[in-house]
Amino acid sequence: RFVPLLVNMDETLKRYGRYMMTVVLVVSAAVFCIYFAYKYSQPNAFCLPAPYIYATFHHEAPNIYKYSRNGCLLDKRVLQGGPEYAISSHLIELRSLVFGQYKNESVLYVADAFSDDSYVNVYGSCDVNGKRAYVTTAASTVLNPGINHPYGIAFDTDLNL
Repeated sequence: RFVPLLVNMDETLKRYGRYMMTVVLVVSAAVFCIYFAYKYSQPNAFCLPAPYIYATFHHEAPNIYKYSRNGCLLDKRVLQGGPEYAISSHLIELRSLVFGQYKNESVLYVADAFSDDSYVNVYGSCDVNGKRAYVTTAASTVLNPGINHPYGIAFDTDLNL
């Protein structure tokens, strides 16, 4: 008397078990596809991680651009701020950038070559968003007219600019 009930229950479990297995597989596949599509539809999804490439452009781009090593444009505004006493609105004619030291910290020196209003500015380490804040001005036409329109940054053996 109990045997047919067990046989029927076993068949029912098999039938619903297959159904549930199919549902789980379909839902899992859908979740995976949605995740994959979302992740790789985002800008710069296939960009390589650090180290990055910094680039300056003559007059058309008043900031440093940051690229991944495989060419993805990651940021058009790496630098934040500039000298308050600048005659013109800086950053204008970025020409050269060099990593160096300032007060025992790794910084980025940037030459801003705008004729009689030229600067070599110092920018700090990257913040959590990859931005570099203005620290100080290492040289300028305001302090030294000989720095007019610098194209390159160099240090002597004592690491003086």
